[in-house]
Amino acid sequence: MSGKFSMTRQQQITQQEAWALVAYADRINQGQYIKFPKYNQDTGEITGRPNRDLIREQLVMGMLDINDADRALGEKMYDHFRGLAFAALGGQRFTNYDQKIMNLISKDTVPAGLSMVYLAPMAARYRRELEREEKNKALEKIGVTSIHQGSIGSPFTGKMVIVNKFVGRTFLGSIVKATDGSNLYFWTSNKMIDVWPSEPTPFAIRATVKAHGQTREGYAETRLTRVKMV
Repeated sequence: MSGKFSMTRQQQITQQEAWALVAYADRINQGQYIKFPKYNQDTGEITGRPNRDLIREQLVMGMLDINDADRALGEKMYDHFRGLAFAALGGQRFTNYDQKIMNLISKDTVPAGLSMVYLAPMAARYRRELEREEKNKALEKIGVTSIHQGSIGSPFTGKMVIVNKFVGRTFLGSIVKATDGSNLYFWTSNKMIDVWPSEPTPFAIRATVKAHGQTREGYAETRLTRVKMV
């Protein structure tokens, strides 16, 4: 791609160019997706420019600052998100935003205007999805070997690492999924979510075995109650 042009709705660019631009803005913002300008409160100086503005500037400049690493990462992201289109063939339901992305990915070229606004956040999403995939692979390995621990009502002690933690929706407290490296555990608590250490920090607990259940994937899960860190 050469020459200069303004970012307009009519201008068409290739998928490779579009995703290289997404990768470029991600590189400049060091992996952050910035939606609105950031300012130094003392000096008023801009400390972070929105990804879409960085992309718009590169389009005007003829993609002058796009490098090989941007193109390589862009290609990886493009390949990854094309899976959305294949998932659609299987009847998977999408959000309106996902549907817009799927429609853009299914074409050879995309408009350089509004389309890039939709694509600008996708590098951050790509990174989150890779992390989730890696976590799911690790959990699958643990799930295969997971067995129920202790008898119901018996005391339990162990060293845990958080798998996931959520704010309670119907009660004030937290929902926790954890592992000791070989087995899966679940508990609810009236403690706030920030009390539980984030992955991968290990922590010791004392609790009571409440039930023997299964995860959504069918893996054995020991459910605990009265969980306290020790």
